[in-house]
Amino acid sequence: MEEARRYAARAAWRLDAAVVVGSLEEALKGVSASLCTSSHTSERDALRAPLAPWEAAEVLAATPGTVALVFGRESVGLTRGEIALCSLYSSIPASPRYPSLNLSNAAAIYLYEVYRARSWGCCKGCG
Repeated sequence: MEEARRYAARAAWRLDAAVVVGSLEEALKGVSASLCTSSHTSERDALRAPLAPWEAAEVLAATPGTVALVFGRESVGLTRGEIALCSLYSSIPASPRYPSLNLSNAAAIYLYEVYRARSWGCCKGCG
């Protein structure tokens, strides 16, 4: 925990507010909508067709209550069971030669899109 505090700098209060749970199912209790992400884009692999990040952000911005962004493990992503627990599914359009993004980069993209949709009431194509 001390190492995390050093990296948190002035946001250590976020660590103090964090709640640790035993499962994704438990983490999603009381959430109005949950968005899971993956680099897999075929319905066979992903259970359903993915939304683009800006499309998913529009849905989350219009959802009253608490929403959740669910990112998988950097090494193996989310399991099919974890994806099935989420109400929305999304994938970042990336190079077919290397469709996986670094977890921190993917999180930044989704957080920006949700911020933009909630703050400006719009998404892709707005100025």
